[in-house]
Amino acid sequence: MELSAIARKMISLIGWYSLLCILVAGLYYRSLLVVPFALGVSLATGLNVAKVFLLERTVARACEQGDQKGTKQAMHFHHLIRMALTGTVLLMAALIPQISLLGAALGVFVFQLAALSTRRAF
Repeated sequence: MELSAIARKMISLIGWYSLLCILVAGLYYRSLLVVPFALGVSLATGLNVAKVFLLERTVARACEQGDQKGTKQAMHFHHLIRMALTGTVLLMAALIPQISLLGAALGVFVFQLAALSTRRAF
């Protein structure tokens, strides 16, 4: 499946914003205490890239189906899948002591920041 220009731009922005978060945390911690934070941000970044692929696939399917009866229900179902994945990553960060919950939460918010920045760019 070919990614649209918006999806490629969004993945690029997710990567840059996540790297910026890790660099700022590195300046703040100035020690190996940044590793759990970086793990949390990295885990959430992987999730965000997967969410972009899922969102791209959902939009493509919705455009193909048009105004059929099950289109709205399918879009709601795919949204619930994306939210469940987000909840799973946050739960993992909360239960595994080597992963920072703050880093994972900040990494999850990077998706929204990238979406807003992408919308402004196009």
